[in-house]
Amino acid sequence: MSVKRYTVRMASGDTWTMLADMAEASAPIQHETDGKVLDSSFQTADARHDAFRAAKLCVALWARKSGDADSVASVEVES
Repeated sequence: MSVKRYTVRMASGDTWTMLADMAEASAPIQHETDGKVLDSSFQTADARHDAFRAAKLCVALWARKSGDADSVASVEVES
């Protein structure tokens, strides 16, 4: 597996880290919070192997749970 770290910038200016192997269909899409890596309920195939779409899926799930609506502005691979 080739898991990459992505910095996701929200329209509000907030950022968060997403981890995913976009080449592996069954790989989990994860996010990092307070130094802990947590699984989302999605796999790379759900996002059609696209990092921006993966971030949007995670944000949509959080919005449904919290009622906080923000949108993804950009997704960049960390080097």
